Amino acid sequence: MVEIADPKDTISNIFTFKKIDIETAKVDDLSFTESFEIEINSEKTTFFRAFVTYFDCFFDCFVEDKKPSVILTTSPHTIPTHWKQVLFTIDKPVLVEKGFIIQGTLTCTKFPENPRELDVCIDYKVFNSNKKLITKGIQMFEV
Repeated sequence: MVEIADPKDTISNIFTFKKIDIETAKVDDLSFTESFEIEINSEKTTFFRAFVTYFDCFFDCFVEDKKPSVILTTSPHTIPTHWKQVLFTIDKPVLVEKGFIIQGTLTCTKFPENPRELDVCIDYKVFNSNKKLITKGIQMFEV
């Protein structure tokens, strides 16, 4: 679901799961599987309901022999853009608290019938602060 995520609703650290160099990227680079681990840092017990994803683009420019970067971000922690964020909602929300860990893999493949569409699979496990498995799930999405 493409929505503007409220930054007050984010409950974990930020995790960069894929970097793509747009100057050298090939179509095949857009299909990948990446592992992730995020830690809940919310000060209150709350429900984990979705993975929030967004992208940042970095553009290098030269000004008076300096190389500053210009950043285009779609982060929920900045001014919203028309790109918004992609929320991958899970079927059954999970009650979590500070210190819980979510581990998993995100697989992204190009949709064969539509080159602008992606198939995304998120395979995840939620552990409490004592490293005990609380729940796990696999979800498929078309974006």
